[in-house]
Amino acid sequence: QMKDLSEIEDHKIELIGPDIDEMEVGSKQQIAYVVEVAGKSMQADFEPVFERKFHSYLNCIEGIMHTGQRDMIRLRISKEAYNAGFRLKHIGEVLYAQIKNEFDAVVDKCQVKIYTIPEDCTKIRHEIAVPTF
Repeated sequence: QMKDLSEIEDHKIELIGPDIDEMEVGSKQQIAYVVEVAGKSMQADFEPVFERKFHSYLNCIEGIMHTGQRDMIRLRISKEAYNAGFRLKHIGEVLYAQIKNEFDAVVDKCQVKIYTIPEDCTKIRHEIAVPTF
């Protein structure tokens, strides 16, 4: 989601809701992540291009399986990844690093918000994801 430069704190990774160590093993949970970007050369038309890359970015994480796209995704975290210390903030770190690396010509600042409260996820889906894509 494109924002003004003054609205973004570069490399801020925020988790809103419980992390995976507070969830039942094997349970199905809702998750939404919003990557907010700003840059002097950034245009709203670039947003869907960024979003389409998230799938490949997240599938590069050992022990993580990401399927789907846009507003319908599935994310599986292996017990091995969890036991090695993987937490949801790491999703934010990967998205941040990849966006800043691949789109450095247009993205000056990037921050990631990860939501795990079901009501927040539904709100994000209807207010941000569906209208954008």
